[in-house]
Amino acid sequence: MIEKRNIGFLEREHYNVQKVMDIAEEIIDETKFLNVRILRKIVRKRLKLPRTIIIEIIELLLNNKYLIEGSKHTRKTIMYNEYRRKIYNIIINNNGINFSLLRNKVFTNQSGSTGQLIWHIKMLLKFKYIKKIKIKNATVFIPIDMEEEKGRFFFFLKDRINRKIIKHLNAYKQIKRSEIYKNIDEKRQNVYYRLNLLLENNIILFKKGSDKILCISPDIKKIYNKIIETNQKIYKNKYNSNQIVE
Repeated sequence: MIEKRNIGFLEREHYNVQKVMDIAEEIIDETKFLNVRILRKIVRKRLKLPRTIIIEIIELLLNNKYLIEGSKHTRKTIMYNEYRRKIYNIIINNNGINFSLLRNKVFTNQSGSTGQLIWHIKMLLKFKYIKKIKIKNATVFIPIDMEEEKGRFFFFLKDRINRKIIKHLNAYKQIKRSEIYKNIDEKRQNVYYRLNLLLENNIILFKKGSDKILCISPDIKKIYNKIIETNQKIYKNKYNSNQIVE
């Protein structure tokens, strides 16, 4: 993803940026890796651009991992690989996913090694298609443009009891910790374990001045309500579409 402060520059120089990318791919095809010094030299000879513009374009592409010195790939060419595209799409479609679940989804009805999966994940990380966050003992991969706080929240929403806790707190604003397991009809030890994890990750908070009353973090509440709003729109559009068909 291009940094916001550089978007205007890229839009103005879009044609030249694409030309630089094309030349970089030619160099990789011929030499099997990218040499930035050679890239600068060829770009200046072919495109006749001012030296400052060439430097700015190439540095922008390097900083945003569209190009990597010494790599045999560009950010575009790594997605020519079908296996990598599948991994990336699973991460996107699941709003982030931990390694074990990703492995299960990738290897559904097909063989493959964990080492192979790790290699492709490293490529997606290297070229900034995805990023990783640590949650307790889990490594979670999320889209590069997703905020880490949101990635953590989506991770916890994948658990059924977590969803019940968050939904209940969202409906009742605040509630005593000791009452939650009764209200959602789950075993106390199971609920308390999750409450501790949610507290550790700032998904839920103790009400100011209390060590007993819980509420959802204001930032998380905004994210959660946005998810509800989006889901309602999807349902409404689907319902209206069905009505038209009928």
